[in-house]
Amino acid sequence: MQTLDVLLQRAAVLGDPLADALAVEVLADRVVRRQFARALTEGADAPGVTSEPVRELAGQMERTARAAPDSVVLVDARAAHTVPFAAHVFDMGAGALINSYRPPGAAAVLVGTGQLLDDASARLLDTARWQNAVSVPGGLRPGEPGYVATGHVRLAHALVRQAASAPGRTEVSQLDMTRTWLDFTLVAPRCAERLGLALTPDEHAALLRYWRLLGELLGVDPALLEGVVDRRAAEDLEARVLARTAPPSEDSRRLTRAGLAALASSLTDLTRVPAPLTLFAVQAVARAMHGREVSDALGIPGTGGAHLLVRLVAAVVRRRRARLRRDRDAWEAAVERSIAESREFVRSGGAPPPLRRAPAPVRERV
Repeated sequence: MQTLDVLLQRAAVLGDPLADALAVEVLADRVVRRQFARALTEGADAPGVTSEPVRELAGQMERTARAAPDSVVLVDARAAHTVPFAAHVFDMGAGALINSYRPPGAAAVLVGTGQLLDDASARLLDTARWQNAVSVPGGLRPGEPGYVATGHVRLAHALVRQAASAPGRTEVSQLDMTRTWLDFTLVAPRCAERLGLALTPDEHAALLRYWRLLGELLGVDPALLEGVVDRRAAEDLEARVLARTAPPSEDSRRLTRAGLAALASSLTDLTRVPAPLTLFAVQAVARAMHGREVSDALGIPGTGGAHLLVRLVAAVVRRRRARLRRDRDAWEAAVERSIAESREFVRSGGAPPPLRRAPAPVRERV
């Protein structure tokens, strides 16, 4: 049996063989991509699905998803919704997504697109759509939106490997995917905790069970994740991954600036709060969540004493959350509300229910 360190050492140069084989065929024949889309929604044996790489990848995903018990797909999925829907703007957007810009290799690939701010806005929305689709209970069953979206993400990663990898360097490697998995399963909950929205140990364990399934659907080697059953194990894996990750680069800092600006712009559109105020607020929350060392490395500007205000608000949120937990019916109603809001977000294509766009001010005629 290979040790985790040996697995991680190999992971840095390994991709996802099934998805990589499909990517080669997709690049040679665009029809194959349509076959894959059909296989995700209708099954690997659907009429018209003749590509062997499509059938192999879709078949592997189907078998994995169908083998997952309801206790994971329906019950453990609820753990993510113990954090209110609206809070994911921060723990996911300013937390997990910004943290994903730390590795310089991944940052260089993203900056290489040449459309930094536009791409940052699109990535923010695309990530939110995918994260909500996969998080609703039942969303990882074959044919469901989360399952379908995950298949397309897996192929997209393989296409990046085909385009950006070079001899001795594998983009979106198993190590990169493990790091991203940790962004959602450790970084985001840690950021939520710093905002007063901590998960209990049981809730975090449930989240990790759910995401081990999701990681396998994304093409992550299950051996890398099988021992991650609680927060301590997740932190151990994070430490080992970070030991193999170079410090943030200038590309990382450019992406961070663009990402925070895109997030602030979205909040301005939704709330009509002036852009300078939303940007300041986003930066203050980001620094409070990531801490001084990571924030400085990513170039997140200092915000004076604003972090103290964030801590004060977090303390109030923490007390209210503890009080809500004591009322079981009210707590379950809050979780159900978060699930319903995620479903609506997915159904509407990205218009969040609790943050509907504010109407433009009406000008009176003089």
